[in-house]
Amino acid sequence: MSGAEAVAGLVIGVLPLLISAAEHYNDCFQAFRRYRKFTTEVKEFGQQFRIQKTIFRNQCRLFLEDAIEHDIATKMLDEKDHPYWHDSSVEAELVEQLGGSRDACVAVVKLIMRRLEDIGRESQHLEGIVNQSQEMHNEPVGGKASRHRVGTKLRTCLSKTSFDGHIVALRLLNDDFRHLSGQTRDLAKPRSSTPPTRDIEKFRDIQEASRQVYDALGKACTKHTEHFAHFCIEAKHASSCEASAPQVQFSVALTHLTLTGSATQGDPLWFVIESIIGSATAGGRGNIEPQLCSLADTLKRQLDTPPEPMSKKVKKSVRFQTPAPIAGSNKQFVVPIDAATTKSRMRRDLCDHLRSRLKQPARANECLGPLDVTGTCKHLLYTPSSTTLSSKPQGVSLDKVISSFARRGSTNGLPQYERLRLAKSLATAVLQYHATPWLKTSWRSDDIFFFGLDEDLVLERASALSKPHLNVKVKGPNGQLSRSSTFSQPNIISNPVLFGLGIVLLEIAFSSTLRSLQQSDDLDGGQETKYTEFFTAKRLVRSIGREMGSTYGTIVKKCLQCDFGCGDDLNDPKLQAGFYRDVVCELDTLEKKFRALQLGDANG
Repeated sequence: MSGAEAVAGLVIGVLPLLISAAEHYNDCFQAFRRYRKFTTEVKEFGQQFRIQKTIFRNQCRLFLEDAIEHDIATKMLDEKDHPYWHDSSVEAELVEQLGGSRDACVAVVKLIMRRLEDIGRESQHLEGIVNQSQEMHNEPVGGKASRHRVGTKLRTCLSKTSFDGHIVALRLLNDDFRHLSGQTRDLAKPRSSTPPTRDIEKFRDIQEASRQVYDALGKACTKHTEHFAHFCIEAKHASSCEASAPQVQFSVALTHLTLTGSATQGDPLWFVIESIIGSATAGGRGNIEPQLCSLADTLKRQLDTPPEPMSKKVKKSVRFQTPAPIAGSNKQFVVPIDAATTKSRMRRDLCDHLRSRLKQPARANECLGPLDVTGTCKHLLYTPSSTTLSSKPQGVSLDKVISSFARRGSTNGLPQYERLRLAKSLATAVLQYHATPWLKTSWRSDDIFFFGLDEDLVLERASALSKPHLNVKVKGPNGQLSRSSTFSQPNIISNPVLFGLGIVLLEIAFSSTLRSLQQSDDLDGGQETKYTEFFTAKRLVRSIGREMGSTYGTIVKKCLQCDFGCGDDLNDPKLQAGFYRDVVCELDTLEKKFRALQLGDANG
């Protein structure tokens, strides 16, 4: 045995034991099946033995299904030479599932094998009796006289053996095996715990602020009837004792559309919107400007780049040093000099205002003025940080990124922890932006965009996928209402938004678009229907464990079926808490585990 095999032997070995025990059951059963016609005692013992054999086989299949799909588990038990019996990844998955129960489970299976070996040795006496009778009387075994004579001897043999004791022992050992292997599934079930109130409240703040940001952007540009807004799904939320109200920062870019509905060729206008929640009053916009200076003291914004030295000749602006800087930082927060100037500027069209301001030399995170008050939020505009600016203005959609993996045959091109990070980011976005204009009900991977990368170079720049954007049309105040692009959902889908997440998680796992994974069985007469996605996803989810592990597979199943035990209304706090616990937190745990192992990282 090599050194690697010796080390592996300390960790794994469950699979070889299972198939060996299953084969022992089959071998022992054949003897009782062969001679069951000679006597009722042999037939009854064979029936009892078959019951224990079936129980063990069923439990083995259930145990294997924690790591692989049902069909493969069944084939493995039918084929002792199936390659998955020697698959180290399946072995490792089962060992992880067993956890601290592994040694006890292995011990039980070994005891079962030892008992089966005893039964096998004693069953050889039955074969000896039959052969001896045939030789002594020189007559066929199937004759009536022969069956009577052999049956008498078999009954005598059975009375002298401990077959009944073997059955009792197998029954007890099978119960132990069933409990130990089944406990892994029970222990994996989430226990009732205090809902993550603080996190859920944060997501609701982001949701409400994003909804009002959409409204504010729609009112801010009167020059263009429609825009594409590239909305980064990673929002920054701040709520502290120093701040008078929760604050949320969004990174956004605008591209206006032509009359034909196509985007202009100009670079997107990137900026940051900071929304202060719950601080707007009935007085409306007129209450914003007098408070800009006080807001400068409360908005302690963590900037990505240090400020440049202040020019002595700068006029018409003042800079306020925050009284309590963030630890380890002496960065400044910059606001316009007076409210009148700011108010006149923001009466201009937003696109013109941004274009004129962004052409001027400006420091990162410099305040450009307020947007209109919407509902309970005030909104301030800022120049983007240096990390937001992109040398590649055109975005690449997630479905094209995934297609590039398939074209290059790079199933493992993106490290697993990077795929899990992306999955977690999208799952978090569902909590933050569901029921808002930013996330449509029928969203898919072609609604997610990335900037600053080339789709053909994605594999070399996996970190570029860390900032997904939602690509959404924003109607201006003079824009025409259009029909919704949301297609009708089949009534078998419990929650379309979570179903969409499940579809995208499948595509991330298989590194292929769902359409490219379709088979003829998913279609109706070779044509796609509104049920095609559902049937394709239902088929693929059975094998997803082989790609990303059983936990990831469970997450996808729950999203596709909205199976959280809390109904299907994502506005329900109970479902939000269940989704956060079973999806977002589980993906976060998986990402940390795979990142620590650096699995799939081509750079080591």
